[in-house]
Amino acid sequence: MNNKNRNPGKIRLTTLFSGVVALAVILTSVTAVAASYKTQREHLYARTLEMDYSAANRMSITMNTLFSSMKKGLETLANEFSEVDPARQSQEIQSKLDFFNSSNNYFNSVTWTSEQGYVLKTTPSNLNLEGKRLQTEPTNEALTSKKPTLSVPYIGATGRLIVLMTEPVFNKQGVYKGFIGGTIYLEENNILDSIFGVNRIDRTGSYFLIVDSTGKLIYHPEQNLLGKDLSDNQVVQKLIQGQSGKESVVNSFGVPFLAGYSTVAHNQWGIIVQTPISMVIRQQNEQVSKMLMIMLPSFLFLMCLTIFMARKVAAPFVFLANFVGKAASSKEKLPIPLEKNHWNWEADLLTKTVLHSISEMQQQSERLNDSARKDPLTGLMNRRSFEEFCAVFDQNGQPFSLLILDIDRFKYVNDTFGHLAGDEVLKFLSQKILSSVRAEDLCFRFGGEEFIVILPNTRLSKAFLTAERIRKDVERSDTLPIGRPVTVSIGIAEYPAQSSDFQELFEMADKALYRAKEEGRNRTIVSNCGNSD
Repeated sequence: MNNKNRNPGKIRLTTLFSGVVALAVILTSVTAVAASYKTQREHLYARTLEMDYSAANRMSITMNTLFSSMKKGLETLANEFSEVDPARQSQEIQSKLDFFNSSNNYFNSVTWTSEQGYVLKTTPSNLNLEGKRLQTEPTNEALTSKKPTLSVPYIGATGRLIVLMTEPVFNKQGVYKGFIGGTIYLEENNILDSIFGVNRIDRTGSYFLIVDSTGKLIYHPEQNLLGKDLSDNQVVQKLIQGQSGKESVVNSFGVPFLAGYSTVAHNQWGIIVQTPISMVIRQQNEQVSKMLMIMLPSFLFLMCLTIFMARKVAAPFVFLANFVGKAASSKEKLPIPLEKNHWNWEADLLTKTVLHSISEMQQQSERLNDSARKDPLTGLMNRRSFEEFCAVFDQNGQPFSLLILDIDRFKYVNDTFGHLAGDEVLKFLSQKILSSVRAEDLCFRFGGEEFIVILPNTRLSKAFLTAERIRKDVERSDTLPIGRPVTVSIGIAEYPAQSSDFQELFEMADKALYRAKEEGRNRTIVSNCGNSD
């Protein structure tokens, strides 16, 4: 009898509803994850590019300072040797070369080469170059030009891959007496390792490389690539033209990267900091996996419960199927509808549970996508980042000093020169702050023209010196957008010496800032400790 009531090839209503609801739940999950995946990838790419560019820019500033010092050192040594007789003062020359090389570690070796190209003295002395004639192209260029030079990578007389920096030697009569040359051994420990560290690839896969003005590799994690010509690379071509920036690139081996790059003003070298896109995708996949692990148990439970209930009551699932179907096909976030009451208690509970789960999933996706932590104008961390760091410091109990900076009469700048010029002043000040603090110090744009600096493990006395360095540096600099200097007022407070309550500490520093404003601006005030101009 039961067999007569069944229609072969027809789907039962309860089976259909169960299948539709189960499919809708799965599609909703897939749609939400796909939308989150795309948005999150864009945020990760933008954040990684900004971080790589910022790192490349900081490294270029460091290298520019380094090479200025190296050139100055060679100039000083060349001046000292201008009236020295190599034949009579051999030991004195050797002592000066040894002292110069050991006192600064700028170069792996330093030589004095005569105007005919013969090595008069060298340090370290065990190179066995003394008396030999150097005939490499960079050496001949230095002898011919009689000017300061910086070579491309080449194989030197000792068989090493080197870069040569030279400074000519002239006596008081202007007679050319050769050059002082400093060499950097690219394949051995050198000054670049000392400055930038030996950890060439970090845990995210990011690494940096340095090319000279012609596009040849000066520094790379894989030493077998040193000296390789990368001038056909699109980023290297831009560096050769003196450009800086950030973009998605494919390296010489066909591997896609996110890269930030910056030129070094002093020697026209270029620094590239790049992160493999595969590492960024892996980070994103890990975050998505965590999200799925959170979502999966509740959705598995919900799906099983839905299938069970669909066999008992079919009607309530029409509402759920219609909504989930729309959510799965819509490219935009759909508003969660008002909870619909059903006559069946179980169906009513399930409906509310589905809607609540979807709402939680959307909120979680929004939280994952909200990864931006930087102020887009200045590149400094924003107020949200400041609050998060405060929570970390509060949890760890780590002492620090808090600086609150405010641009004096900033409204006058905006009213007189326009808001675009005002924005340039804000970016100018942010760079001044960054260049005046340590690497471990934290800088924030709190809002408007107000900035905050956290100095970890720093007492008030040292914090005051840092604040004064920032204030004086800003005061002495002409702000390019408006052609005239601006000034800042600064308030300081210390945690936990003055207060272990963050709100109270902030108010103390803020009051000190207002005291600085009231007492004439362009000054630093330490909370409860007087002031100093």
